[in-house]
Amino acid sequence: MNNFKLLLGISTIIFFLIICEQDVTNNSTQNSELLKIIQTEWDSFAGQYPNFPGGISVAVISGNTNYFATYKMGNNMTANTRFRVASITKFFTGAAILLLEQSGKLNIEDKIISQMPGRVETYIPTSNNYSIPFKDEITIKQVLEHRAGIFDINNSEIPSGLNVPYSGMSYLRYKMMQDPQHTFTTDELFDVISTNKLFYAKPGEEYHYSDMGYSLLSKIIERVSGESYIDFVKNNLLKSNNLNNSLLPYLGSD
Repeated sequence: MNNFKLLLGISTIIFFLIICEQDVTNNSTQNSELLKIIQTEWDSFAGQYPNFPGGISVAVISGNTNYFATYKMGNNMTANTRFRVASITKFFTGAAILLLEQSGKLNIEDKIISQMPGRVETYIPTSNNYSIPFKDEITIKQVLEHRAGIFDINNSEIPSGLNVPYSGMSYLRYKMMQDPQHTFTTDELFDVISTNKLFYAKPGEEYHYSDMGYSLLSKIIERVSGESYIDFVKNNLLKSNNLNNSLLPYLGSD
């Protein structure tokens, strides 16, 4: 059961879990032991945050015998319950970048403004909406490591005092108040960052988790591969791993 403890260490950080597309065998003894572990781990975590909602579920695929346990996630939770993938998208994005490097189509040590190997096109667009602070110094690897200092519109409010209508508030909330089904694009969000010169730190100076950094990687994937992010991930990661029931919603109305 030691491998379960390693899995739990990851799960408590991301607050949920693994999406399993296979039926899970009901092995009562092992499932009971797994449940004891996740109860202990979750109670320890949640004890630090008394009002934190939710719980934890874990599905383990191991050869022909699979295991599943759930704690404080309701009575209808199963190993085949569907969830929005949320930040687990980053695993697919990172894998896509490394697939492109493996095929020689990019180099993670390159600056994001550099030309792609054997091509004149740059990794990110040269348009003004991608004029993010310190773009000349940022490498693809730093973006992968959350060490590029790229401002995260998803998780940080726009600083107050700026001459924009969304100053001092969440840009996402501002837009969704106007249109709850607004479809956010990478171009739009980086235009906000570039227009307001937003950043956390100079590249390489500190670690700061950034959804927008990984959105920039999705743009690089599209420009390098010539495919949409959705198509590249679907064709190279989902299908090849038989994840045929996984979807990539895009529109705000999806």
